[in-house]
Amino acid sequence: MITTALFDIDGVLNIGPRADYSRIGIDPQQMGEFWKRFLAECLVDTTDTKQLAASYFKQWGYTGTVDDFFTHWHTAEEGLVEGAINAVKQLKNRGVKVYSATNQDKYRLEYLRTQMGFGELFDTMYGSCNVGYAKPNPQFYTEILTKLNVDASEVVYFDDHQINVDAASSLGITSFFVDDVNVLIEQIGNL
Repeated sequence: MITTALFDIDGVLNIGPRADYSRIGIDPQQMGEFWKRFLAECLVDTTDTKQLAASYFKQWGYTGTVDDFFTHWHTAEEGLVEGAINAVKQLKNRGVKVYSATNQDKYRLEYLRTQMGFGELFDTMYGSCNVGYAKPNPQFYTEILTKLNVDASEVVYFDDHQINVDAASSLGITSFFVDDVNVLIEQIGNL
């Protein structure tokens, strides 16, 4: 019996990454090294994202503040998928505990929690920054299962990256690849 549902956020419940940094004077082509380090260090909270970003400002020719940079980043990536949000609420109303299972740095996770309303939607928000591992590392899912004290057979998981779905499935979690809101709505309806 499914008692617990885990949801990726970007690409499933939120349209996700689409910030245009050229709008704030940064050539996106110059950001490759930053994003590589962000993925390796900030998602698991070994490096502070604000400090990392600020260390690149001179190289990028960016003259704004760290807060301005983050405001642009976070607000440009807002885009709730309403049908998906409603489906999660319906699942929650049926007594299933719902949690995020997302790769995020601590600042974006907090933004998602407080500014985009995910803190009210989810029972708890699990992000790579507070789990200590990033998807698709199977340890990411194992840590969440341990924190929740649930067996993998009781859990369903939704993600828009097949590699993450495969990692969760390898642990016995019923997992679905979601590339369209209708897939999510249908799978939730079938639970």
